[in-house]
Amino acid sequence: MPGAVYVYNLFNEPARLSLNGGLALSPSGADASRLATMGDAASGYRPSFTEVGSAVHNDQDTGLFYRGGTGVNDLKIQWDSGTGSTATFLMPTLAENVSVDDDLLCYITTQFAIVLNTKGSVLKNNSLDFAIAMR
Repeated sequence: MPGAVYVYNLFNEPARLSLNGGLALSPSGADASRLATMGDAASGYRPSFTEVGSAVHNDQDTGLFYRGGTGVNDLKIQWDSGTGSTATFLMPTLAENVSVDDDLLCYITTQFAIVLNTKGSVLKNNSLDFAIAMR
């Protein structure tokens, strides 16, 4: 079974995450698209995370991180205020000595999405196209 990607929302408000044309899904297939931000004045800011599944084949990647072949993904994140980012997002692949079975961490900001392994090594640093929705 492909490893999970633990996605952290570093922006200070909740968001919705889409991957490859569908809402992000957990490894069990449940909706994992809601990225909350936990914390309050008493406990301070603590970014939250959600567990998102991975796909080895690009015909099975709707709502999942594609980690086979070239590792190219279409990512869209929309924060509650209307701020959003889109990107062609690259995941590390077997060609870069990263197994699809490895769990990964992904930190999402308004400008970057940084992918790390569970040992803390940065594997990819993706630029996001930041946009503010006009309301």
